[in-house]
Amino acid sequence: MTRRIGFRLLPMLVLLIGGPAVAQDRSVCFEPQTVFLTSDGYRTVLEAVAAFGSTTPRNERGSPSSLAVMVPQSATALDRARADEALLELLMAGAPPLQVRVNAEGDRGEGDCLPIRVVPDCCVIRETSTLFFDSGSDVAPRDWRRSGRFLLVDYRPGESLFLVDGYTDTAEADVDLSRRRAENAARELVRLGVRWDDIRIEAHGDARLVLPTPAATPEPLNRRVDIQVRSRPPERLD
Repeated sequence: MTRRIGFRLLPMLVLLIGGPAVAQDRSVCFEPQTVFLTSDGYRTVLEAVAAFGSTTPRNERGSPSSLAVMVPQSATALDRARADEALLELLMAGAPPLQVRVNAEGDRGEGDCLPIRVVPDCCVIRETSTLFFDSGSDVAPRDWRRSGRFLLVDYRPGESLFLVDGYTDTAEADVDLSRRRAENAARELVRLGVRWDDIRIEAHGDARLVLPTPAATPEPLNRRVDIQVRSRPPERLD
């Protein structure tokens, strides 16, 4: 099969609250240690989209469910890259853009495969690929705004909530620096049209390392800002 070349879809759509699948689970498989789908993997994508389109599953509120690529919370960089690739292939195969997700609450697949299943559409999160920073810098990557626009595909002012979390590596170990990184990423969101009231910023310093390292160790993967977009939870009526 000819490989399609184009701008990679960077945002990953994530579902917070899972539930019982309403269609047969499938697994999309990749060549070992790569993001390239196997021939069976491409076939699985086509079958999943065809089955999803024929059933048009809906949740208990009558809202459409989503076709989700499942990855674990502890997903590796390869897992996430594979999920991006599978998401892109699902879209190219005709899956509705607003009904395709990557579920980061899933189980780890077997071997070089990731599960695909239909999940109820509730409390949706869309998540970009992480912004990475140079050592000691709080300047957001120049090319991020291009991919960041995908976060606004289904942005609803007052209903969507952008969670912006800043981090450093253990060489920096600086909460203030992680906050400045998060604040600058938030300013990029505002330039794209997001309201300040719809943004929440948190700074974590060198906590929650993507790649655990000893103290005082420079590590590019840990110098980052994560952005998630979730629908606001319903207000409690006490």
